[in-house]
Amino acid sequence: MKKSKTEVSFKQRYLGVVFLVVVQAIVGIIHLFFGLALVSGNFSFNAYPTMMTYSVYTLVYGFLTILFTYWIWKQKQKGWIGTVAIALFV
Repeated sequence: MKKSKTEVSFKQRYLGVVFLVVVQAIVGIIHLFFGLALVSGNFSFNAYPTMMTYSVYTLVYGFLTILFTYWIWKQKQKGWIGTVAIALFV
């Protein structure tokens, strides 16, 4: 007798995709929060030019991570491509 294979899913998505989306969303939110905090902080960016670069990088990384996470959840191929691209860049 053949056993039928049942795959664990949530809202018609594999459990691995759900886990990836949750973790990636958390990482994106953390980077957005700290990016906004760094950009809006009371730093003298003239004294620390690398601080501004890091602040903007953190903010953009957080935004892109959230955007690609949304596209993965919506089952768009560009979400997967963007996630791989940003992971290779970092």
